[in-house]
Amino acid sequence: MEDRNSRRVQIMKKCRHKPKERRPSLLVDHVFLLCFIRNTLSF
Repeated sequence: MEDRNSRRVQIMKKCRHKPKERRPSLLVDHVFLLCFIRNTLSF
């Protein structure tokens, strides 16, 4: 369980290495969704 959680945190950190920087919210949402899907698939 802890391993999974830490891995999840790492993935989340990788997903948002740069907080909204002149990026369209749609693009950010898309990237976040992709990361989320990857996370769910890697379970």
